[in-house]
Amino acid sequence: MLGRWALVLVTLAGAPGCALDRAPLADDGSTGPVDAGRDAGRDAGRDAGRDGGRRPDANVDLDANVDLDASVDLDGGLDADAGSDSGTAFDAGLDGGQDAGPPPCTPGPATCVGDVETVCDAATGIETARMCPLGCNAAGAACARLIPANVGALDPATSIGSRTYTGEQTYDTTVCDSGEPLPQASGGPEVCVLHVDRFTLAAGAGLRVIGVRPLVIVAEDAVVIDGVLDASAVGTTPGASGGRGGTAASPSLGEFGGGGGNASGAFRDGGGGGGGACGTGGNGGRGGAVTGGFGGAAHPAEHVLEPLTGGSGGGFARGAGTRSGFGGAGGGAVQISSAVSITVRGAVLAGGGGGNGGLDNPTNYGGGGGGGSGGSVLLEAPLLDFGPDATVWTSGGGGGGSGSIEGPGRSGTDGRTTGLRASGGPSGGAMYGAAGGDGGGGVTPAGAIGSSNPESTGGNGGGGGGGVGCVVLRNRGGVAPSSGSFSGSASPAFQVLSVRSE
Repeated sequence: MLGRWALVLVTLAGAPGCALDRAPLADDGSTGPVDAGRDAGRDAGRDAGRDGGRRPDANVDLDANVDLDASVDLDGGLDADAGSDSGTAFDAGLDGGQDAGPPPCTPGPATCVGDVETVCDAATGIETARMCPLGCNAAGAACARLIPANVGALDPATSIGSRTYTGEQTYDTTVCDSGEPLPQASGGPEVCVLHVDRFTLAAGAGLRVIGVRPLVIVAEDAVVIDGVLDASAVGTTPGASGGRGGTAASPSLGEFGGGGGNASGAFRDGGGGGGGACGTGGNGGRGGAVTGGFGGAAHPAEHVLEPLTGGSGGGFARGAGTRSGFGGAGGGAVQISSAVSITVRGAVLAGGGGGNGGLDNPTNYGGGGGGGSGGSVLLEAPLLDFGPDATVWTSGGGGGGSGSIEGPGRSGTDGRTTGLRASGGPSGGAMYGAAGGDGGGGVTPAGAIGSSNPESTGGNGGGGGGGVGCVVLRNRGGVAPSSGSFSGSASPAFQVLSVRSE
């Protein structure tokens, strides 16, 4: 503003007709032209000051509404503001360019470079980019896509939407509610596939999984397990797709079911053998000279849960009547496949059931049933994240203790309760009784042999422990977890592999 007024003053000093009259004033008291001019100027100035001087106040914004320089055209056409005002056209041009944004992209096929997929939207001309959890596919044309084990890639359009579970709930794979029964690519039992966008099991929630089929959860988005997803056997009740334990009426079920104990006469009973999975089941203990049932075999080291199967039941102890213990059931099978990530801060369980203890009566005492093996857990995603308190357990169930003159034997502990070895059941007493073997877990995959009672007139053996189940983790690069608790320690009980993609 100061520069503008300086221009006006300089112009006034040099403008034609504005030169100062330096002639001496008349001293005769007459009112000459100069005096008249002075009087007129004073009067006019006072009037102008009173009448027009308030106009700037009325408009307040002097720069916006009163263009002082433009109102005085001192040099015959030079408008000092003209250049400044016309400059607003330049500002408008800048603003218009910024608002318009970048030029539209050229529609065409998507490209993928350095784990970033880029595509131009033909309708809007806007280019979008996204990070690829599994990197680019082999052709470099798009993000690589996870291929879920056992069921293959699914059409995202078939997802039933996101699912969040709170409180205590049960999911029965026999019914397969909202899911779809599908065959497995590599054979094995039919699975119940729950295809979702996002899967969340809230903190404090429990989801019990039962039924004849393994459960496969395929998620297009993230999976978060803050509660407890439990597909374990409980005693003689199997988890989802787990095998039943042996009874007086039928042998144990499952791929590696434990054998039934042998008997001699009315009083000598061998314990049932433990079921096998990714660890062998323990043999049943001897009753006098009578051998117990054999423990179930184990999967080979290269087994990677393809096909996905549950655990196997423990063997019945046999003996007179129904006094001997039934075998524990096998743990269930669960697969969770996410295209993005799986976060576990809670628990995923598939432990085997404990074998029943042998009963007692005044004249006969039964042997202990074998423990059921642990089941199967397969978790696969580009990113697997396990919190410090996360647990993924497939421990085998403990074998049942045999009965005695002093009381019945106790059932073995269920594998779902620990990532280590589930305890075998205590005997009913030292006379004729024997303890069951511990289940497989931790660094010991095999179930323990049941204890024996050598009493030749009526000894009864304890049931063998069930073998540990199988845990397979698949992520990008096959990176081992840095936290969390897992029931196995070596192949095939615990393996970390890379995911498959296309």
